[in-house]
Amino acid sequence: MRSSPDVPLVIKSFRALALATAGGAVTVLAFPPFSVPLAAVAGPALFFLSLRKTRPRFLPGYLFGVTLFLGTLWWTAEFLSVAPFLLAALLALPYGLVSLWARGPLGFSMGMLAAEFLHSIGPFGLPWNTIGSAAPRFLQAAVAPWSGVWGVSFLLYWVASNLFPPRRWLAAALVLLVPFLPSPAPSSPSASIAVGIVQGNFSNENDYQYRPTEVLRELLSSGKRLADSGAELIVWTETVILEYLEEPRNPVRKVLEEFAQSNGVPLLVGAPSFPGHREKRNSVFLFRPDGEVLRYDKYHLVPFGEYLPGWGPDEEHRLIPEGTGDFSPALVITPLGDLAPLICYEGMFGGLVAEEVRRGARILINVSNDAWARHRSEAEQHAFFTRMRSLETARPLVRAGNVGPSFVTDSRGRILGELPYGKAGTLLVRVPLDGARTFFARFPDWFGWLSLFGTAFFLTIRGLEAETNSRNVKNPRFQY
Repeated sequence: MRSSPDVPLVIKSFRALALATAGGAVTVLAFPPFSVPLAAVAGPALFFLSLRKTRPRFLPGYLFGVTLFLGTLWWTAEFLSVAPFLLAALLALPYGLVSLWARGPLGFSMGMLAAEFLHSIGPFGLPWNTIGSAAPRFLQAAVAPWSGVWGVSFLLYWVASNLFPPRRWLAAALVLLVPFLPSPAPSSPSASIAVGIVQGNFSNENDYQYRPTEVLRELLSSGKRLADSGAELIVWTETVILEYLEEPRNPVRKVLEEFAQSNGVPLLVGAPSFPGHREKRNSVFLFRPDGEVLRYDKYHLVPFGEYLPGWGPDEEHRLIPEGTGDFSPALVITPLGDLAPLICYEGMFGGLVAEEVRRGARILINVSNDAWARHRSEAEQHAFFTRMRSLETARPLVRAGNVGPSFVTDSRGRILGELPYGKAGTLLVRVPLDGARTFFARFPDWFGWLSLFGTAFFLTIRGLEAETNSRNVKNPRFQY
């Protein structure tokens, strides 16, 4: 006869699963629209506590991850009805591995960061739910220039796993030491530029398709007001114009060239391009007052949104406006002089931003069109995670979103001005160009890779130990 399971063991297992699920739910509160910084520690702390309540199992970590991603990526149902469940099921897998082997604070912190880093890299990477983005700004400002968001995440996981006896003093000691980290010394504090943003709050389905002339007129009118108010650079948003502006004879291009020349101010415009009539690209164009027109092509495209890798959603579910077709990635990153253009989700990838900074960019400009999601959560989360690039590279960040939020930060990540979600308007801010070269800009993502390889190393050691113990049980002569 089969013996019934031990009742206390069943209760412990259920308690562990409940704690892990609660930890994922609490962690959701760390991100927009809630933005509760304390949840960035409380959620992982509940998950760590769940690991102490049961033997190593995959399920607690997996439930933590599924709950976390369902709670933050629910809006992807607008893209595909089953997308939240598919994404959560896939992105939660690394967190299940964490609960299989991590028991101490170091293993937990390294494993959680490795899981976070793993789902953020590669062509299908999604750098969402980086817990370091929810940390208090003083922690971000002290740690991010050295290790990026990954070091901030590690710190929060370390604190969360040391909240329980007998290690409480370790968490407090580490946090108290953080403000003493040296900060990058600013350069050229007197240099600045007045940047104007036009947030049109246009609808992808109606405005772009059925009234492009009115949209252009509204953009030009808003741009004119900014130019008259002293703007030295005017920024429009991603794909705000659906014309192929690389064609010199394009009538809309001529209008934009005339605007930049007559007002004496550079104009940055998001639009598709079709270089050589071979492949379509998601681009931004810089119209200069001297008549020169520069173009930047998006380097990191959104899978299934801007291109279809052979399977997935059909034409009607693309993130890009209808009629622009599949986009192709740029072969090289081509920053526009002192400007580092970042189109949409490119602002989520610290390594890509660091490369543009190493090429001499002094100001980051992220243009985005989040109108496709129809929910403020996606737009606010997108902006929330993008803001970390300013802290990592010590560069001011200008974010221009079609539906918002739009904002400008200084090189320390402090908000200098902003426009809320869902409101048309303009923003004019003088931006100091006083950034320094950070360690992260020189060696991007080094801390994330360290955590990934460190976790793989410890997993290998743990596997070898388990195999050795198994052999010792079968062969008593090897026991000692």
